[in-house]
Amino acid sequence: MVNSAGLAKRIGYDYLESIYRESGGPRQPMQAVLAQGVWHIRDTLPEGDIGGEKYIEICQSNGRVLNFFATQ
Repeated sequence: MVNSAGLAKRIGYDYLESIYRESGGPRQPMQAVLAQGVWHIRDTLPEGDIGGEKYIEICQSNGRVLNFFATQ
């Protein structure tokens, strides 16, 4: 069970890092919002930077990754 925003952010960061490592990986700080049993986690694009954000959705009850993507 993923019962805190801190845990959701750690899981999200590790998962996104394993996928996007070669393109710079996710940036800190991560933001996590719980809505209807799903953690919505995204990294933070520094103001003035060009590029996209990385998102991941994690099920609160079992920790399963439901979706992930990066914007441009």
